Amino acid sequence: KDNNEFERERRLLKSHLLKGSSQFQLIYFSTTSVLDHNAHTPYIEHKRHMEEMISQYPHYLILRLPILASFSKNPHTLLNFIKNHIEEEKHFNLWIHAHRNILDIEDAIHFSNHCIKDASLKNQIINIANPVNVSVVEILKKMEVLMHKTANYTQHPYGSNYDVDIQLIQSRIPNFNASFDHAYLDKTL
Repeated sequence: KDNNEFERERRLLKSHLLKGSSQFQLIYFSTTSVLDHNAHTPYIEHKRHMEEMISQYPHYLILRLPILASFSKNPHTLLNFIKNHIEEEKHFNLWIHAHRNILDIEDAIHFSNHCIKDASLKNQIINIANPVNVSVVEILKKMEVLMHKTANYTQHPYGSNYDVDIQLIQSRIPNFNASFDHAYLDKTL
């Protein structure tokens, strides 16, 4: 199914790029996971390819987002995966060295709108993310507390932690860092 969706998006984008007017700005949402040089999933490779295609367009803006915390039924997101496995008491493997960047959907909308409205941000790739990555172990522990249940998992010494450069957005949005206090993850989950 995913490969069909990826191909569908690629065809739509290619069609738009071929017939599209260069007077309009193309805005594309990607993922900060493309920055993880250890990640080579079909999804991430697809996003890398889409970014490459879009960067050939005369007027574009690529907004990279991290893991978004929102109400979603998609079982493939990290947060839903953890929640569902805790709820259903299903065993899973936990990569204890993995860190992820979590951003509340409302913050993602606010920061994305700010970037889209900023006329000086053209032909750029902008990372919109939390200044702090969080260990997957910490995310799991907080979800266990919130759900009043213990997860059934086996720890494995795998995972990565990659930096997301957000200097551009930090410098352009007033009080950007004020949103991310020590309780951000608790409020977001």
